[in-house]
Amino acid sequence: MLIKEGSFIYKISGAIMRGILRLGIHIGYRPKVIYENKQVKKLLKKQAVIFAPNHFDYKDGPVCYFLFKNSSIMIAKDWYENKAIRWVTYGKDAIPLDRYGLDTGWLRHAVKMVKDNKNVIIFIYCLLQK
Repeated sequence: MLIKEGSFIYKISGAIMRGILRLGIHIGYRPKVIYENKQVKKLLKKQAVIFAPNHFDYKDGPVCYFLFKNSSIMIAKDWYENKAIRWVTYGKDAIPLDRYGLDTGWLRHAVKMVKDNKNVIIFIYCLLQK
């Protein structure tokens, strides 16, 4: 990548790309969140929530990540090492998770996010459809 990671231009361009992707998801998929009642909606705005959806497609992660703005997402460490993914998630508290080794750092990071009143998205493992 030509732009140095962590620089002002890197941060701004990542934020612009997140906005473009969010807009694309809202236009392409037209997601809708349905709340059980108004009290639940108010409660979700005031305190942190842990989302644990089961996903069947590679698009589920980005859709949830861009749908819930104040959220951190757990990303497999091998995916997080991809420069493009790291660029788009920069500054949004992505939590890299080593799914092949013994790693507990992600848990401490997730607890810190919840204490800081940020939502955490955890994807339960399942077989992805082709």
